[in-house]
Parts: sequence; structure tokens; C-alpha cells
Amino acid sequence: MERLGIISKIIVDPDQGFNELLLYKKPLWFSFLTVAISLFCQSVAVLLIDNYGSVQVTSMLTVGYLAKIIAFVVFWILMTSLFHFIASWHKTEGSINNLFILFGATLLPLIFLPAVAILSRGLGSGSHFLYLFFYLLIIIWILALQVKSLKLIYHLHTGKAISVYIIPFISTFFLLAISLVMFIILTVILIGKSF
Repeated sequence: MERLGIISKIIVDPDQGFNELLLYKKPLWFSFLTVAISLFCQSVAVLLIDNYGSVQVTSMLTVGYLAKIIAFVVFWILMTSLFHFIASWHKTEGSINNLFILFGATLLPLIFLPAVAILSRGLGSGSHFLYLFFYLLIIIWILALQVKSLKLIYHLHTGKAISVYIIPFISTFFLLAISLVMFIILTVILIGKSF
């Protein structure tokens, strides 16, 4: 029963829910279970919104689901480490373990996706648009929860928490853009030398 209270508080009052989760007996297992259930709900929603045959359903809910969990756990570890590293620039104290736990719990809004998919399918035409709209709202909700968790763990102001959150994405974009420009320049040089 205590777990359901934590889940409802994360949805209704994230600050209190996050604090209770960190005081919970086994918060890491709770976080892993939240990730597993949330990713399962996301897979089920995809199956509900698209018409898949039974063979595809079986493969998506076994091999595809396990691959999704493994890939997400690797991404989860890397992103948590990166956010911890960037937050440490602000000379704040915070636990990477607590951030890891809270980042897993931030996926909780994905549990609403199957209901959104069923509602969208029931409406018929335009169902994909409605599903994508609600999916975007859920992603924004998850991003807000992740910024809240950075704010809570590292005692940052909202602006600093947002900057810690977006720095990796902006850096990745610029690295990819620079790599693309270098690739184009080198390709033009190599093509020019061949003539």
C-alpha cells in the first residue's frame, strides 16, 4: 500500500513523492520496477495504436521489450552520470544514487499511454494525432519531473536545473553539427582531388 501512496504522490505532488521515495526501504528496486512497468505500458500503447499481428505482438513484447529495457538502462546510467557531472560544476552537493533513483521514477507518466491509445483508437479518424498530442504532453511531463529531480537532489534554482538538463543536449547537437560540416568539407575535398 505504501508503494501506491508514493506513486500517487509522484503524480500529484512530485516534491513530496520524490522525498518519500528516497526514504522508502528499497528505492532502487522501486525505481527499476517503475521503469519496467512504464516501458511495458509504452510498448502496449504502441501495439494498441498500430494494428500489429499476433506474431509481431509476441516479438515486440519479448525480444523488443527486453532490448528496450537494456538500452534504456544503459542510457539511464549514462545520462544520470552526465547530469551529476554537470551539476557538480555548480559547486552543489548531491547524490548520484538519489538522482538515478528519481530519474527512474520520472517515467511514471508513461503508465497513462495505454489508456490514451485506447481512447485514440475509439475515436477513429485523427486518432494518431490525438495519441501524438497526448504523448507529447506526457514527454513534457517527464522532462518537468526530471528537472524537478535535479532541482531537489542538487538544491538548484529552476533556471540552473534547466541549464544542467539542456547542456548535454545542446553540446551533442553542436558536436553533431560540427561533425557533419567536417564530413561535408572532407567529402568535397576528396571529390575535388579525384578530378
